[in-house]
Amino acid sequence: MTEAGSKAMEIFEQGLQAYNSRRFDEAVGYFDRALQLDPNCYPALSYKGAALAFKGDYRGAVQLLDRAIALKPDCDGAYFNKALALELAGKYDQALDCYDRALAINPRNPWSYYGKASIYGRLKNVGACVENLQKAIDIDPSTREHARTEADFNNVRNAPEFQRLVYR
Repeated sequence: MTEAGSKAMEIFEQGLQAYNSRRFDEAVGYFDRALQLDPNCYPALSYKGAALAFKGDYRGAVQLLDRAIALKPDCDGAYFNKALALELAGKYDQALDCYDRALAINPRNPWSYYGKASIYGRLKNVGACVENLQKAIDIDPSTREHARTEADFNNVRNAPEFQRLVYR
């Protein structure tokens, strides 16, 4: 890795900390700085896309995520972030496709299953919701705790299958 690439990754890591703390404006600033040093820093493209999606700029998000995927087609995180952006934009079929692409690369990512479950929850598809949420919980039991308060599951929360899975 070049010196500029190494410095870009250092700045990206700072941006990731801001992103994980839901400080999206601050994160975008770090990601922009990383991309100035290395325009091909696909993690910065991917997470800047996710941050933009959380800020409501779905079109800008998908454009950046497509660039990240073009640079690193085997990056499950970029597909996950694109799925998230599409989900937030209400494009559920496209989001499900991207979650599946992420899972084809990394079938052990609980959050891709969780993302699918949240879409199916919004769509009131109890069976598909519970099936995907079960896979997420099998990989990472902490996802059960998230599901207990996730608004995306409000449409299925009272279903006996959901109750047994999440509140047992």
